[in-house]
Amino acid sequence: MVCCQCIASINTLQAQSVMVGPSIVRFNTAPGKAEIKTIFLKNVSNKSQSFKLYIRDWLRDSVGGHQYYRADTLPQSCANIVSIEPASYIKVDSGKTGKIIMRMKPSATASNTEMKWAMLFIESLSDETQDKGKSKKFKMQINNVARIGVHIYQTPPGAITKAVEGIRLSIDSAQKGFVYLYMKNIGQVMLTCKVHLELTYLPTGEENILKETEFPVFPGGFRKVKLDLPKDIKPGSYSILAVLDYGIDVPLEAVQQNITILPAAAK
Repeated sequence: MVCCQCIASINTLQAQSVMVGPSIVRFNTAPGKAEIKTIFLKNVSNKSQSFKLYIRDWLRDSVGGHQYYRADTLPQSCANIVSIEPASYIKVDSGKTGKIIMRMKPSATASNTEMKWAMLFIESLSDETQDKGKSKKFKMQINNVARIGVHIYQTPPGAITKAVEGIRLSIDSAQKGFVYLYMKNIGQVMLTCKVHLELTYLPTGEENILKETEFPVFPGGFRKVKLDLPKDIKPGSYSILAVLDYGIDVPLEAVQQNITILPAAAK
């Protein structure tokens, strides 16, 4: 059985036909050791389905978007130390659950403090392509495909440091109803950050704590995070405090700046 909380569905037309889980595979493999994880593909359609399997490198850009690269292109890639079985193609009959075995094995001389990552893509094949797969002269042809990316994270035991720098606010956009927070992860592990704004209306001291925004940042990653101000914020002078939480085992970080919200007619 595939655990419900570990299931992610493939999008578009095949959203109800296959489930994949887990969608994130985390390794904590020491140099020279090996670790094995299993990914499940459950076919809930009324016919057999085939999928192409391949690994790519990737990064998050400054606003959180994904950028993809050929495997083993980036210095942070773990593509050359992870393998999958089957290696490139899997067929799952109707009502059945297929398995992808993922094996992580860093070399004995690999860094014990440097996080690596990659992504496994599971991509549907068209009916035409699946039929061709029965022949010895199999040639993959992708038409109207759907795919899901399974995140692969390798964080060796020695990678434990959490640290950030360059935290600052940009308030140039405040009249448009938002501000930006900037920060960089200079630690050894991926951070799951939470940030919220605390507004103080200076003429009266009235405080307003805004909702939290969550975002991940890879080691070495720089982020620009958009934080919305209340739509009904009244004109006047404010102190704006951004509070950044990037782990229960590290202190909170904060940055403060004063802003003036102009009346609507003056914007």
